[in-house]
Amino acid sequence: MSELTEGLERIHTWFKKNMPERISSLASGLSREEIEQSTRFLPFKLPEEVYELYQWRNGSSGYTFLFENYEFMSLNAAISNYREQMGEISYYEREEAYWFEHSFPIFQLWCNGGVVYSVAPNSQRNSVIRIYDCECNDYSLRYYNLTNLILHSADWYEAAYFVKQENAWDIVNEEMKCLLDVKYMARDYLSDSIARKGAAVSRICEEIYQRYIDGDISLLDT
Repeated sequence: MSELTEGLERIHTWFKKNMPERISSLASGLSREEIEQSTRFLPFKLPEEVYELYQWRNGSSGYTFLFENYEFMSLNAAISNYREQMGEISYYEREEAYWFEHSFPIFQLWCNGGVVYSVAPNSQRNSVIRIYDCECNDYSLRYYNLTNLILHSADWYEAAYFVKQENAWDIVNEEMKCLLDVKYMARDYLSDSIARKGAAVSRICEEIYQRYIDGDISLLDT
């Protein structure tokens, strides 16, 4: 079993134990042939990790799946989202247009359809993960591959507690949150989070991010 599928199964196990009603929202996986047929129009080849993801399950319609905030879109929903974003491209910005054309949305924020996690294959066909926020015009790099995103989410669920006041699951230990960020998220994103003026980064996270950027790899073993 690959690390990606192992992470997905860990998330599935967590839901089965804590929110069993959501298990039924996961659609059966697709065959490789079905995925290839549906995505043949794309101007790029989907990375193997995306094939593995949709062969595992075909989305989680109606419920959030990733970090208790993002819905796992079915392949058809993801294709519709891709076509919609293509229709909104402003070709005045060539770099932005290229990014839209060569990225494929997979996870959509449940309360704002304009925020998605997208796979943006690079020249080595790695599944680099960027987030797109149409309101903030943000399409920053978040993860170097899909596996890291899924493992981050799996660790997040296993460390989360139910917060009654908010009626939601969350990691109440801020240091634990930051250590998981360091373990899985792109180094460039962590660096940018510190550098950007007004970024919503806690003092604890800023200190941990900076230690990692300065070369403290012991944080990865925490």
